[in-house]
Parts: sequence; structure tokens; C-alpha cells
Amino acid sequence: MVGLVSFGSGALLASGVWTAFPRRAAPEVKKDDTTTTQAGDDDLRKANENLTESLHACDRQLAELRARSGEPAPVASVAQPRAEEATGRTRSGRRGGGETTKEDWERMAQLGVVRVRIPCIRDTPWKPSERAVERLALAPDDVKTLEEAYAASNKRVEDQIKPLCAKVVGSADVAEKIGASACIDAIQGSARKTDAKGAKEALSRVAEVQAGKRNGAPGDDAAPIERLASVLATETTAFEADLAKRLGPDDAKRIANDPALCADRRVLRTSDEPVDLRGDDRGGRGRRGN
Repeated sequence: MVGLVSFGSGALLASGVWTAFPRRAAPEVKKDDTTTTQAGDDDLRKANENLTESLHACDRQLAELRARSGEPAPVASVAQPRAEEATGRTRSGRRGGGETTKEDWERMAQLGVVRVRIPCIRDTPWKPSERAVERLALAPDDVKTLEEAYAASNKRVEDQIKPLCAKVVGSADVAEKIGASACIDAIQGSARKTDAKGAKEALSRVAEVQAGKRNGAPGDDAAPIERLASVLATETTAFEADLAKRLGPDDAKRIANDPALCADRRVLRTSDEPVDLRGDDRGGRGRRGN
């Protein structure tokens, strides 16, 4: 804290100096001194720019020191909640990776909610960075296997979601144009609007299947929201199975659930009310989907 105060005082002093000693006006120049004066102005302008940049750097460092010392951070922007997805952490402070348990699915069934974590869907399938490769201890052939598994996952999800989306948005062309992620939003939004109660029951059924309390996937005549939830709920298992064909079941499970992988997180539900998916008494702090 002493360092923070000292640093802050230095930054404020620098700001005061900047205010107290504004840029001096250039002296009137004779016509034959134009070249010399222009050079002097350029030097002053560069000095001013350097000082301004230094003050901005001070501001950034002060913000970092405030964060480290536990002082309140500035008010978050609307887009800031996405930071939890970028870091892989949820609001509960736990890493976003990890296998969903039977107890998790049972809790979701009670709430009429389906929370999923699937390989991220991108126009170009995701490829691991060097850092991720090192963390996961992947050999070159393993990297290729992982990339192929992502490509297969993206295709599998899109092929199943887009026909469901077409029923909601009105045509296959529109579904193709907006893409899988927007289709998920469209299907969920339509279910909320047309039959929120029925959608909640459908989500409960999907969670019960995953918890082992109900048999069978939804049929072709099931509502789009139920079929969508089933597709997303089973995708991680399918992705893991693709990896297991070449890497073996143990490595496949380890890699598929590692937070270093790119993953899309979704919570399918029939309202925007916060839900507690952890099963404790601190309601209203459910994990956020992607």
C-alpha cells in the first residue's frame, strides 16, 4: 500500500506539473528564422506527446496497483461479464473446465435448466496455441488429432442445429446465413416466447436423461428447444469419444475437460432469472453461460 500511495502521489505530482506549467507559446519569429522555429515547435510537440504518454502509463499502472491491493475497480462495462469466459472462471471462482457430474444434471433437472460446455464453434475450427500444446503435453500427432476432433465437433453440431433453426427462423437459407451460435439464441428465444412452461419441462427431461433417470433421446417430433438441448448436452461426450479413438480413454477425458481448450458455455433456460446450479443456499449466483 505504501508503494501504491507513493506511486499515486508521483502521478498526481506529474499531473500537477503538467497543469501548472502549460506549454509556452512560441516567440514571434522573423521571416528568416522560419526553419529554426519550426524545428523548435517540433521538439516541443514531441516533448508534450511523450509527457502525455507517460501520464497515461501512470494511470494504467495505478489501476493495476489498485487491483493488486484489493481496492474497488472502476464500474464494469456491459461487455465485461464475458471476461469470466475468457479466463475460464465462473462467478463461483471455480475453473470453467471439468466434467459435469450426475449430481449436476439432477440439480439442472429440478430447475428446468441445461448448462453445457462444448468445443467452441467457429467459422474456422479452433487450433491449440503453443502454450496450450505445452500445457496439455501433446505430441505433434496429438495436436493433429485434437484439431480434427474440433472440426468434426463443429460439423456435427451445425448439421444438427441448423435444421432446428430453420423451423424457427423460417428457412434453411436464413439458418445457414446466421450460423450455429445465432441459431442457438433464436431457438431458445422462440421457446421462451411461445411456450415457456413447455420449454422448461423439455429442458428438465434432457437433464434427466443425462442424470440417468430417463431413457432415450428426444424424437424427431420433439420441440426444437428439447432437441437442441440434447445435441449440446451430448456433444462433449461425442468429442471425447473422437479423441479416445487415437489417444485412449484416459488422455481423451483429461484433454476434453481441460480448461486450456477453447469452449463455448451455454445455459439454456426459460427466463433470465439467476439460478443456483451448485445446490447450496446462496441462490442467485448461478454460473453464466456463453
